[in-house]
Amino acid sequence: MKKIVVTILISVLSVFASQPIKLDMKKTVSMAIENNEDILTAEKELEKSEYRYDEAFSGALPRIDAKITYLRNLYSSEITNMSYALTGLGNQVTNINNYIASTDPNYPGKEIPLKPMPEKDVEFMKDNSLSWEINLIQPIWLGGKVGTAVEIAEIYEKLSQESYKLSKDQVALKIMKLYNSVLLAKEAYKVMKIIKSDANKNLENIENMFNNGLVSEYDFVKAKSRVLALDPKVLDFENRFILAKNSLKSEIGLDFDRAIELTGSLKNGSNPEVDENFKELVEKNRREIKLMEYKISILDENVKIKRSGYYPNILAIGNYTFKSQNDDFGDTFEKNYGVNAISVGLTANWSIFSGGETSAKVDQAQVDMKKARLELQKTIRLLKLQAQQNMQNVKLGIREVESQEEYLKEAKKALAIANTRFNNDLGTQLEVIDAQTKLEQARLNYIKAEYNLRNYNLDYLYSIGKIKL
Repeated sequence: MKKIVVTILISVLSVFASQPIKLDMKKTVSMAIENNEDILTAEKELEKSEYRYDEAFSGALPRIDAKITYLRNLYSSEITNMSYALTGLGNQVTNINNYIASTDPNYPGKEIPLKPMPEKDVEFMKDNSLSWEINLIQPIWLGGKVGTAVEIAEIYEKLSQESYKLSKDQVALKIMKLYNSVLLAKEAYKVMKIIKSDANKNLENIENMFNNGLVSEYDFVKAKSRVLALDPKVLDFENRFILAKNSLKSEIGLDFDRAIELTGSLKNGSNPEVDENFKELVEKNRREIKLMEYKISILDENVKIKRSGYYPNILAIGNYTFKSQNDDFGDTFEKNYGVNAISVGLTANWSIFSGGETSAKVDQAQVDMKKARLELQKTIRLLKLQAQQNMQNVKLGIREVESQEEYLKEAKKALAIANTRFNNDLGTQLEVIDAQTKLEQARLNYIKAEYNLRNYNLDYLYSIGKIKL
């Protein structure tokens, strides 16, 4: 029973896997964005910008450092014990006092006892040395560097967000064009199969007429040659279609053996419209301009950071220190062996003269900002020119589609006339084949014109910032 269930389940999954995935333009772009390496990289850069903000803000917070040191002294020179000399001197004074007291018959007290003498020589260092300290530094004012760094981090985060959106827009444009190329390959392959079918029908008709003695062998050979010549073309267009689909699958993260079906069409329906106010749209919508404006803002803040070299840095400081020396480590924290101290204060440093270094850094930062402004002006002009060119391409594409549509109608009419003339013994098979060839090219030119118009329109929409996700 289990084997039957497993077999049925595998069969169902196999059937499901063999079903083609239906893709419209929106779904295809969405799948590409989920798997595109450039967008994933931009996401990481966006994540990194958040950490940069944390790093910049940390400059306003206190810094606490701890240090601990333990030393085991293996050898130490001996030095004269000052306690030995002082104790000896004290005992001499005590002896004198005791002698004076003993000569006084009225002195009721007892003799003052002498202190035991310590060792004459002692080691300079004890066996164990332990010290630790904790330092605290709290910035009070750093010439405005901390606040400026936080502002730069905030701008950089906005820049990273805009860069992430730009990456998505660029991927969307790329996938939309790739989607169109698959549609073109699909339509071209479809046209070639229709042409091949028409050629086969024509060959059957000519063959019947030849068998009945109505046409010459030359006409029959020409019709047959026409069919044979189309075979490699059909195969070529089929291969182009397969390769185009595989390219699209690669971009959206699908295996090559996964079947897909595009639901879109090259036919636009109505012609795209262009907005003559493209210049305002470029300045308003293009993300590249916003990115450069953010970069200029960062460079402007960088000038402030360089200027901060003229101002003092003021820090609040605090310190706790503990030190101990002993022969028995267990006595480390005993009163006679360990000492500690706590201190607080302020420190300020100010570069009075640095040989003009600060001034040079400020000048360099200002030059960088001016260069960025000039680059922005140049970029805006180039983007406007690009938008104008793309707008003209759309207009040209519309005329091209209309022209190819008329040419296609004429080619169909010409083929119909050629067939009529041939069937009435007024024309030759050569005329028919020539008309078929021209119709073949007209059909391919028409779908290529539709393809070009779709891509022209995508380029135009992108150039005015209308392709956004």
